[in-house]
Order: sequence, then structure tokens, then C-alpha cells
Amino acid sequence: MMDGSSGTIKLKVEGMTCTGCAATIERYLEKSGLPEARVNHIDGQVEFKASPSLDLQQVIRGIDRLGYKVIQAPEKQGRKLSIKQELIISLLFTLPLIFHHVFPGLFHWLQSPLLQFLFALPAMSIGFRRFLPGAFRSVWAGNPNMDVTICLGALAALVYSLLGWFLGQPDMIFFETAASILALLLLGNYMEHLAVKRTTQSIDELSKLRAEFGMMQMPSGALVKIPVDELKRGDLLLVNEGDAVPTDAVILNGEGLVDESLITGESSPVPRKKGDPLIGSSQVLAGNFIVKVTQTGEHTALGRIIELVKAASHAKAPIQKTADRISAVFVPLILAISLLSFLLNFLLLDVSLSQSVIRSIAVLVISCPCAMGLATPTAIVVGLGKAMRQGILIKGGSTLEALGKVKTVIFDKTGTLTHPEIKLQALKPGMEITIANALYAMESRSSHPLARAVTRFLSATYTLDPPAMTVKEVKGSGLEAVESNGVSWKIGWSPQHSKIEILREGELVAYLESRDSLKDQAVEHIRHLHNHHIRPVLLSGDSEEKVKEVAGQLGIEDWQARVMPEQKAARIENYKKKGMTAMVGDGINDAPALSLADIGVSFAEASHAAVQSSQVVLLNDRLATFTKAMRIAKHTLAVIRQNLFWAFSYNIVAIPLAALGYLNPMWGVLFMAFSDLVVVGNSLRLRWLRV
Repeated sequence: MMDGSSGTIKLKVEGMTCTGCAATIERYLEKSGLPEARVNHIDGQVEFKASPSLDLQQVIRGIDRLGYKVIQAPEKQGRKLSIKQELIISLLFTLPLIFHHVFPGLFHWLQSPLLQFLFALPAMSIGFRRFLPGAFRSVWAGNPNMDVTICLGALAALVYSLLGWFLGQPDMIFFETAASILALLLLGNYMEHLAVKRTTQSIDELSKLRAEFGMMQMPSGALVKIPVDELKRGDLLLVNEGDAVPTDAVILNGEGLVDESLITGESSPVPRKKGDPLIGSSQVLAGNFIVKVTQTGEHTALGRIIELVKAASHAKAPIQKTADRISAVFVPLILAISLLSFLLNFLLLDVSLSQSVIRSIAVLVISCPCAMGLATPTAIVVGLGKAMRQGILIKGGSTLEALGKVKTVIFDKTGTLTHPEIKLQALKPGMEITIANALYAMESRSSHPLARAVTRFLSATYTLDPPAMTVKEVKGSGLEAVESNGVSWKIGWSPQHSKIEILREGELVAYLESRDSLKDQAVEHIRHLHNHHIRPVLLSGDSEEKVKEVAGQLGIEDWQARVMPEQKAARIENYKKKGMTAMVGDGINDAPALSLADIGVSFAEASHAAVQSSQVVLLNDRLATFTKAMRIAKHTLAVIRQNLFWAFSYNIVAIPLAALGYLNPMWGVLFMAFSDLVVVGNSLRLRWLRV
């Protein structure tokens, strides 16, 4: 499937059973010149960027050759057993064999090799059909995955048992080993599937927030219930008290209170009136509105958030890429250790042939590196979901990891640490109302906090009739506009003093002055940074007097005033040399600095350019939310390290024990599944983290 809006190709792939399968497909796509491919084995989604030279059919054939199936179009299929049904059938026939192996006198009738083979057959048939093709194809493609070690172990037990049956040697018959390896692997797969599903609940929860219907007002005045998917931009809707807002819209009439907490994380209801925007899926607590639809589908605020969360959950952190590189050489290494185990036991330690084979098989099955593959992505997905529920949008695992390592946080002043209070000073008598109208027309097109403060001041002070204008934001400069009669206007910071200049036809006609009052939680947030040995820095284009006053109130020792946008970028380069750096800003003039910093942080109500330039978006206007983001990042990084420690420690301890005969293959598979659950369970702790 091709997403034309983004140039991204999305494929649905069947047959992926674990993170190793996803890694196999990723490595194949990288070799095919698609380095930014994202593969999710839970929902079977494969995504990569389209390019003019891409041969899509060749890529699809390549994925099929790896042992997986690309579903190119819906097709009628016969009834297919689910993994749960396959597991039940496998365990139903395998458990008697396991009990017979553990308690030899329990089932006398299972002494017969024929009955043992027949009871093992369902688990072997289901297991080999599910895991063997992918294992074989991965070896053929030069990318052996985790299924290779399991299938080799089960096949070795099966062939050895068939040979013992043929030779009449009961001590060589281990059908229960082959069956239990595959049945217990299927159990581990199923449990991993359920557990990892829980880590992706944030996306499911977001998707469920979407309203299903909207009440459309027809030209005749009649109201008709319309499915949300059929709504178009410009449609008029009636939204009553108790309703969910069907999609992004602007209020044409009415006022009331709206609960936006599911989107922004802000617990208090927000008053909304004529002209205000409404976020799709927010809840109307009081009042009713007539609204005009502004965005639908994936282009709504919620739709964009869902897509960004999906992309973020696929994006790999550097620590995960390290684990992937280790996993890539792990399978060949284990095959060598398994062979070495057999040779040492049989030739040097004088262990019997059958026991040497069993120990070699145990090494193969116990060392499946699923836990290493799960260690980072599960923690990242849970951490991203936790952040999302707190009103924090983090664009990717690498951002989450970097946020946990930040050493310096650089702040813009106005709108970030302070609220602006506005005063307009016209330089020509009689032009004040003309300037106010033009200023309102321009600033109402910007999302910068200063622009919002200006529009509030103007609408409260003057009776306005703003002219029609074409307005554009200029990075690092301000706003430029042209009236329908050709008159040009410009707004930008004065390089001489701490005022905003307003120019008409290139001539300076007015100044805007702003006074600062500290934002709520600003003092607490700076104190949090100090307590965690993170250096706060204040860079502002405002006057030295104002910046010094704010820095003193907040306890920021490192501050600089009269810093123009291009100078701000140079300062950030210097701070980056001293460690991981985050930049918090919200204006169009902050966009270059946000892009240059290791992590750009902006507010959802900031300018579009600031949001696009940022890796962390705070969906409400509270600095305390950024404090929460940093805490979540640090805890997530700690969980990743714990997971990797467990995954590596488990293999370091378990492989020698298996090679020396202290763990048989059946227990090996159980411990392997247990290690996966430990990693996933440790990651899920982040869901209940108090921040």
C-alpha cells in the first residue's frame, strides 16, 4: 500500500513470530538500499520510504524468499487456526509426553515409540510449519534468525529419536524433547505476543478516542447523523453538552467548557467560545456549539499524534541498534557453541552419545536471544505511551534515550518561562487604530504566545475591523504581510532595544513593548534541573535588564541577553560540545535553534515551524510537563539497561549450564520464555510509574 501524502510504502506481512523475524526483514531491506525501514512483528507492518529507483515487486519477492508472505490484496482464505488454537492442540498432546518423561511410571501405555511419535506429531507439525520455513529462508538469505537454533534443536531430537526407534534403542528416543521444544516455544511466542500487545496499548487507546458520528446541520436547518469518515472540511456540525467533538473544528457560535485531557494531559476543563479551535475527540462538559470542520482523518490533531506515536514506536534508539548488532552475530556463535558442546561432551568428557546430543540441543534452544531483541523496543514503546498519557509527544526512541542523558537545557524567555504583557506605542498621531487593525490581522495568524497575548490585548483595547491580508512567517525574523490593496507590513524584533518594531511600507510606525511575569511551575522546574545536576541556560533577544531580572528570579546563573536567532544557534553549538543539549522554545525565531539542538522541545500551541523543528512536543502549556518528560526518559533508560543486563546475564549463565547437562532442552525452552516475560514485565512497570 502506498501512502501518497508521505511517499511511504506500507506492507502487511504474515509469518513474523518474534523480534528476530523483524530484524531479518530489516537487514534484508537495508541491503536493498532501504536503511530507514521500520518492521513491527506484532501487527505485521513493514514501512519504508519510496524512491524513483525502487522495484517494489522485487522487494516483495525478496521478503517472500525469506519465508514470510506479503499480503498484496485481500484474498479469500480457508479457515486458519489462530496461534491460541495451535497452542492448545500442541499442549494437549505434548503434556502427556512431558509427564511421562518426568514421571516414567505415570503413563505405562506411552512406553511405545509409536504412541510417543503420534503424540509428538501435532506439536511438531504445527511448530515446524510455523517456524521452519522462516528459519530455512533466513539461512538461505545469509541472515540466520532466532528460529534457526530452535528448529535445529527440535530437528536434531526428532532425527535422533527416529534413528533410535529404527535401531530398537529406547535410550535414543526423545520424541518428547522435539515436541516440548516446539510446543513451549509456541507458548512463549503466544505469551510474548500478549505481553508486547500491552506495550502498544497507547496507540490502541488513542485510536479508540475517535468519535464515530457527527451531527451535521443541513442548509435547510435539519440535523443529520453522519459517520465521521464521511465528514469534509467546511461542513457545519452541532456539538452538544456531553458529546465528543467529531473532528478538528472552529467554533462559529456558542460557548462552553471542553475537556481536552485525553489529548493534552491537562486535567482542568478549558473554556471555549466563538472563534476558538476545538480538538477532535475532546469532550464538551458544558454548553453547545455550532462548528465548522477544519481537518478530517489523519490530518486532525489526534490523527497526526497517532501517526507520530506509531512512527516513534518503530524508531530505534542507539542503544537498541547496539543490541541488534550483537544479536546479528549471536545465532552463528550459538551454532558453534552447540557443536563445540557436543564434541567436548562426547570426545573429552566421555559423556554418552545420547546425552551429548541432548546437551547440544539444550544449548541451541536455551540461547534464543529473544530477550535481547525485546529489551529496548518494549521499554521504549511503554515509555512513549506513558509520556503520551501525560500530554507529551516524543518523536522516537532515540529522542527518548537522548532526553534521559541531557546535561544542559537552554530556554527562550518569552512564552517559555514567562507570560508577556503588552503595550502598543504608535509613532504617528491618528494611525493607532490603523496599526491595531493591521497588527491584529497579522498576529491572529501566528501561534506564538506573544502573538496570542497581542491579539488578546488588541481585542480588549480597541474596536477592531482588521483588513484582509496575506501573511507569512519568516524563520528567525517575524511576520510579513500584504493587504489586498498592496500595502506591506512587517513585524520583528528591534536590534537596538527590547521592543518589537512594526513597519508599514518599510517605514517604522510603531513599537510593541512587553513586560514579563513568570509562568506557573517555572521556579519548580529550574529547581528540578539543579537537583539533577542539569545546567539551565537562558538565551533571549530581550534587553539585558529584563533577562537579568528573570534569570535572578529563577536562579539561572548562565544567561545572555540581546541574542539574535543566528547568534542563538552559535551558542547552542558551544553547549553541545559539553554534553547532550535540549532547547525549549515556542516562536518562529526559535525554529533554527530547536533544529540545531540535540533535542528541540516546544509547546503544541507554539508556531507550526517550532513544532515541526522539535523532537518533543508538550501538548499543554505547562513547564511541569517537561519535568515529567525528563523523569519518564530517565526511568525508561534505566529500564532498558536493566533489561539488557538481564538478557545478557541469562545467556551467560544458562548456556554453560546447558552445555554441562544441568538444563535439559524442555527446561531450557521454559527458561527462555521466562526471560522474555521478565524483560516485558520489567518494561510494563513504566505504565504505573508515578511522575
